[in-house]
Amino acid sequence: MKRLTRILSTLLCVLLLCGCQAGQNSAASLPTFSEETPGAEILVHTVEELVEAIAPDTTIVLPTGTLLLSDGSPMKSENPYCRWEYDTLVISNVDGLTIRGSGKDLSVLKTEPRNAAVLTFTNCRDLTLTGFTAGHTQRAEACEGNVVNLNGCSKVTLKDLSLFGCGAVGLNGWMVRDLTLEDTDIYDCSISGVSIYQGGGILLKNCRLFNIGAEQDALYALDVSDCMDVLLDNCRMDNNRLMQLISCYASTVQLQGCSMEENTLTDAMFHVYGQYSESGTGVGASVELTDPAFNGNSAWKWMDTDNGGQVMIGDEEMTEDGMAQKFGAFARTEGEAATGDAGSQREQITVKNVDEFLAALGPDREIVIDCPVLDLSKAKNYGMDGGDYYHWEDPFDGPQLTICNVENLTIRGKDGKTANVVSAVPRYAQVLAFDSCTNLTIRDLTAGHTKEPGYCMGGVLQFQNCGNVTVENTGLFGCGTIGVGAQSCSNVLIRNNDIYECSYGGISLYCVDGASMEGNSFRALGEEYGDGFVYSTDSGSRNILFEQNLVQPGTDLKTYDYPQYTK
Repeated sequence: MKRLTRILSTLLCVLLLCGCQAGQNSAASLPTFSEETPGAEILVHTVEELVEAIAPDTTIVLPTGTLLLSDGSPMKSENPYCRWEYDTLVISNVDGLTIRGSGKDLSVLKTEPRNAAVLTFTNCRDLTLTGFTAGHTQRAEACEGNVVNLNGCSKVTLKDLSLFGCGAVGLNGWMVRDLTLEDTDIYDCSISGVSIYQGGGILLKNCRLFNIGAEQDALYALDVSDCMDVLLDNCRMDNNRLMQLISCYASTVQLQGCSMEENTLTDAMFHVYGQYSESGTGVGASVELTDPAFNGNSAWKWMDTDNGGQVMIGDEEMTEDGMAQKFGAFARTEGEAATGDAGSQREQITVKNVDEFLAALGPDREIVIDCPVLDLSKAKNYGMDGGDYYHWEDPFDGPQLTICNVENLTIRGKDGKTANVVSAVPRYAQVLAFDSCTNLTIRDLTAGHTKEPGYCMGGVLQFQNCGNVTVENTGLFGCGTIGVGAQSCSNVLIRNNDIYECSYGGISLYCVDGASMEGNSFRALGEEYGDGFVYSTDSGSRNILFEQNLVQPGTDLKTYDYPQYTK
């Protein structure tokens, strides 16, 4: 009788799973299994064997070496517990699954397509991943896919793992309960290390999040939204290049014995926001610190709080001054570049050619361009070795100058924007790109691509991970795609510029905190590709003003809305 009961229970589970595959993906539809069902341990050697082995109460042992989950070729599976979805292996509705490698230095899972996640789990319980490395194959293109996705999962343990970029997010969780991430390294991701939304009971223990944003700008080491009971115990966050180290929205995050070292942040160390409520009774948010260690960080400020957001040490609510007294103030000061007059405190260097210009790059300087055309392609080291504050990149068809890690720099024309021009030849390169610069001013000059056959794919001025940026009294022309592009920046002023003949649009803001666009003229935008835009912002940008009007995050102003900008 007991055996018959077990068989009937198993048949019932199969019927429930069929319903799940037909679209019932809620947590309530998860199958249940008898505690007496024996588990299996299966050693796999190929992706096909891995996919076939996925089942409840099963331990899958990965081989030593690398398994390439997907190279972009069509994949299919007859296993009811998994499917291929846009080159991503999606494992769903499994209870009691363990995937175990031989050690994170020995077993590796990779995927090739840039838009695919390495592994996605949906509606799984009692899930364990341990002892392996996961990430995307190394290629020049940035990734849009995450490394591990957890959707609607509970009782999840990730231990002794390495999750690496170019994955956009190392671990992305939605509606996750009882998640433990232990002894795990997350690094080289392009957006954030760990992002958890609408979760609870989250523990990160003895984990390291590092080099996030090393290859391209990123947003956060840890991003938590609508979560309760999030604890980081003895974790380390170091050598990251981000907008903010921790973003906490309508959540409670505790940091116990954590170290935060050598992080370069374009905004605040902690971004803590309560949930907006018109009645003023919204959910608060807090970051609570116990025995923290800070060393060698660079940021604009310690905290950015609103709608009941708090940073706490013990029972004390901290202020910016309080954090500065305990741990020291940051060297950067907010607002200097936005005044447009910080150059008076800088060493003035006049240059007459591109080699003198490159040699002059450095902190606390005002570089005055005294020549009709500064052609970057005429540099003696064009496309070769760079300097302390610049390097050459090759986006596709030729070198791009990227100026980096400079504070208090002004670049201006001697005789005004109609007399001094900075130009670039490659169609895919930005004319001038800036990365991780602060207190930066560009004014009184014109910049654009040289007139060559074909279309441009690079913009004119591009700023990444920069703070306190001023662009004023400049001419910015195509065939550059965008006049001014800012990504993961803060405190940007774009004022009194003439932006014209750009094939996409005028100003593009992505994950920008604080920008003002005023007094600019726009003309002949978007002609090569149809209607262009005057400005474009994403949902991650905030505190954006256009002609003193607040811009809703994620909105675009098209040229057809303002026909005077199309002439």
